[in-house]
This record gives sequence, structure tokens and C-alpha cells, in this order.
Amino acid sequence: MRRIGLRLEWNPDPCGRLGDLPLQGVQPPGGILDAGPYDTWPSPAEEAYSPRVFPFYASAFAISLGEMTTQIKICGLTNTEDALAALDSGADYLGFVMYTGSPRANTAQSLQQIRATLPSDARVVAVFVNETPEEVARIASACDLAAVQIHGDEASAGFQSMPVPVWRAVHRRQEAWQPAPADWPAERYVVDAAPAGQYGGSGIESDFEAAASLARQNPLMLAGGLRPDNVTEAVKLVRPLGVDVTSGVESEPGRKDHGRIRDFIRNVKTADMEILP
Repeated sequence: MRRIGLRLEWNPDPCGRLGDLPLQGVQPPGGILDAGPYDTWPSPAEEAYSPRVFPFYASAFAISLGEMTTQIKICGLTNTEDALAALDSGADYLGFVMYTGSPRANTAQSLQQIRATLPSDARVVAVFVNETPEEVARIASACDLAAVQIHGDEASAGFQSMPVPVWRAVHRRQEAWQPAPADWPAERYVVDAAPAGQYGGSGIESDFEAAASLARQNPLMLAGGLRPDNVTEAVKLVRPLGVDVTSGVESEPGRKDHGRIRDFIRNVKTADMEILP
């Protein structure tokens, strides 16, 4: 089981940017606070979990559900304003597309410039389509990436010695995953959906039931057609390691709707609370 219990820890980082650093033993000002049973807390479906409205629950405590709560990647970013809004809303990863065929494309230079404006501990993931391993490794180092996401038709050769973890996109086609995870070693797999000849960001929903089966065998990021209105049920069905959204939180390609980002992240947290053991 991925979620095995509930632990409360005081989090001295109000924006939640300490990542996975251990916080045990750190006490809140004035000593230990008695929060009471979790079922008496404000509902996660309410704005009470927003750091703008209820900072005690959002900032004073980090909730650890077994190994972790569902991780959240906001992808298709093209500017600092949207990236900071995603971080402030609670995103775990920031995704930047490096594919010139995308309306959300970044260059190595523009990504490096944006990265310099973000907190040093922000976890940035760059998405590559049919790029050489050498260029992927160069950008990973130059832009201080947390991971690289390989999203095209690349073979695995050359990507097994990257300076950062590798995530691999897989698509469900003709009742099979392409590429097959067994044939493409990666730290995690990103389930996505796209028409033939496209590589993602289409807004088409993934096969959530097939993704649920894959998630029982591999570390999985669920993408493909996620939106604020469907992500709660998708997380409850698939139980992924994380979720990855692009078009579902946009006002237009390459521009994020900050309200939709907040709604999306709040609804992921709702799913996490609803599947507590």
C-alpha cells in the first residue's frame, strides 16, 4: 500500500519549497500544537487549505500520507510569473517544453533565464522531443534541472547516463504501452495521450483504467486531459505517484490561469484526503 498512515510535522517553510527534507524534531513556536483529529479540520475542498486564507493548516503543518501525497507538476510553462504562481499554489515540479513544434516551446537560453529568476530549490523538469542525449545532458546541467522528460520517439540508448533522473512518456496505442516500460528504463513514466504524430499537450484524456494497472507496477505520473474538474476522480482511480497538467490550467497555450492552477492543486489534495486509509 502506498499510503499507510498520517503524520503531522511543523513546516517552517511557508511556501512548501523544502521538498523532501526531513522536518522531524522541529517544533512550532510556543511548543507542540494540538490540531485534533484530522476529521475535525476544515475540509480540503474549501479555501481553508489555501495559504492565502488559512496559513496555519497550509504552512504550519506538512501532512505525510504514508510515503507521500500525490506529487504535482505544472507543465507547459513559458514565463516566470506563471512559474512562481505554480510554486506559490503548491506545485512540486515546474515543467518547460523544449520542443520547437509546441506552442509552449522554450529555448535553452530562455529556460536558463527563467531558471535564474526562480528559487534555487525549485524543481524544474524540461520536456524533450526527439533531442539528442548529448543536448539533453547539456541543458540539464546548464539549467540546473531536477529531471529530464523524454517525450518523443527516442530509443533508450544514450539516456541511461544522464546527470539527472530521466522520466519517460508512454502512450496507450493498440492496447499496448509505447514504448513498453520494460524496454525503456526510467525513474518514472508519464502516461500521456495524443493523436498520432503529436507528442502531448492536446487535452485528450488518457485511459485512466489502463493507467491504474500500470501504476500498480511502475512509478507513474498521470497526464493527458487532466483538469480541475476531473483530477480528483482520476487520482482516486489511478493512485499515481504524481499528476502532470498542461492545457487543463491554461487561459491559452503557453499562458496559465492562476485560479485554475489553485483549483487543480486543491482538488488533488482533496483526492489525497479522501483515500486516506
